[in-house]
Amino acid sequence: MNKLKVLFVSLLTLVIFNIQAQTEEDKIREIIMSFTKAVQKLRSEGAAAAPEATSYISNSFRYDAKIINVMNIVKVESYDFKTIQAYLSQLKASELSIDRKLGPLDDVKVRGTLAYAKYYSDYELFENDRMISKGRRYVELIFRKYDNAWKIDWMTSLEIDDIEYKGMCVCEIFENKGLKNIITETIVPDGSNVDFMNDKFSIDESTEPKNVRQGFRDYLWYSNGAVHRRNLDGSKGEQITLAKSRQELILNLLKTEVYPDRCFNVVRKLK
Repeated sequence: MNKLKVLFVSLLTLVIFNIQAQTEEDKIREIIMSFTKAVQKLRSEGAAAAPEATSYISNSFRYDAKIINVMNIVKVESYDFKTIQAYLSQLKASELSIDRKLGPLDDVKVRGTLAYAKYYSDYELFENDRMISKGRRYVELIFRKYDNAWKIDWMTSLEIDDIEYKGMCVCEIFENKGLKNIITETIVPDGSNVDFMNDKFSIDESTEPKNVRQGFRDYLWYSNGAVHRRNLDGSKGEQITLAKSRQELILNLLKTEVYPDRCFNVVRKLK
């Protein structure tokens, strides 16, 4: 056999060996890596990336998630296939981007047409190239084989923020009914810690629109709920939010005006 034939046979043997060497566990690992990349694209591309992401899940898919932020607030979410489809079809591209690094995919088991995988990923969330949070996400997946194709049937995740510069803020409102002055204490993320911030609001309900002041900022709050900035000459400026109640007004102003760089949302502290 000449050298070219020997080389050809060697390469062919190598290809056959590699094809045979890919186990069902290896296929599951490849799906996990591709699925992770597809999910990351959802933030930057929105609904355009939805078909790729949903191609890895079955019609019976269920997702249960727990998120713990640096304030130890636990957020619990559950979704089925139809809910996820509806959500992703309306998802808009965001300025948020996420960088995920998968941990070792060692814990993968296949038993017939059922497979199980457990792993973690470290993530960093960015907004306009500014890191706003980082942490670790623990994931468990159950796969089922449908017509020789593996699909994800069930997914659970536990996401723990280690550092958070912008996230969910919690506010306590101190007010006496009928009085115009309101004091708030807002817990805002500050890396691995939190800050307790105090602010004073004044709402004069004797006028229409109502006059609102926070620090050196003045606003006009109309009976239809519209909240506008008040210009220096007292005229109506741009609309910034809507509020049906004093509480909603305070929370919205804290989010949009006072701490826009540190709060994605502001909720009232439950007593």
